[in-house]
Amino acid sequence: MPPERTSQSYGPGVTGASKAVLLELLTALRAYREAFVLVGGWVPYFLLERHRPSGDTFEHVGSIDIDLAIDPEKIREPQYASILELLAARGYRAASDRRGAAIPGSLERTVASPATRKPYVIRIDFLTPIDASAAGPRRAHRALQDDLLARKLKGCEVAFGHQTTMTLAGDLPDGGAVRAPLRMADVVASLAMKGIVLGERYREKDAYDIYALLAHYGRGPAEVAQQVRPHQTEPLVAEALTSIREAFRARTANGPAWTAAFLVSPVFAAERERVMTDAYMVVSEFLRHLQAAPEPAPTR
Repeated sequence: MPPERTSQSYGPGVTGASKAVLLELLTALRAYREAFVLVGGWVPYFLLERHRPSGDTFEHVGSIDIDLAIDPEKIREPQYASILELLAARGYRAASDRRGAAIPGSLERTVASPATRKPYVIRIDFLTPIDASAAGPRRAHRALQDDLLARKLKGCEVAFGHQTTMTLAGDLPDGGAVRAPLRMADVVASLAMKGIVLGERYREKDAYDIYALLAHYGRGPAEVAQQVRPHQTEPLVAEALTSIREAFRARTANGPAWTAAFLVSPVFAAERERVMTDAYMVVSEFLRHLQAAPEPAPTR
């Protein structure tokens, strides 16, 4: 399990290193680009980069780890090199836990940050949907290629049906500026996946990511509700909304408290209280708009 992190953990050095690794993944795995979608903590950052209103000075902290959702229907046996072979050639190795044991479905690479030149270890997790039809004992991982395992994650498939594309530009870890197409979860999928894990684990950044998207995407809670409303009866989206509603049911509930704990040091008690109030109000506004009747289309 990764260590507890707050916003202070996400400096430009480590997030710059992670972004460089993401660019390298997109470049090295071009032959497989149709098979994977970026999910996890980087998605709110990139969505807000594109959809934050002009004049909004909020900056999302980004991410350290990289999560790639692999579509088992689109992965194929390699014609010349597997995913693992391509990444091993670039210096990636199996990630290990605190006891030194290999973590299935996870790789890591040590890179110098373009921002600080300080070395950081960046972890990549390969994720895939749970196969409900699979016979036999349920396993935590699925083999996608002969040498590649991916961890099964509930809700992962929502990113295959709700995604968007962008072009990511920057420097590779070993130098060279590149531009690469990126497929990633859209705001519906990002909220759905974050909402599901919010109800299943104790990680403050999940609550922060939900708050950040709702508060700063486009026109805020009303616009996000407009995006989510047509899909709110989809089972995974509905489950996520139930989890979000429960976590942010009151100002003192875990959702607002985790958001404040991620953003504000305990020594600043008054600021923590302010953030808790804001997080509760933002999510409450989103939920109200979600239940409201859709606005009629303008007449000509």
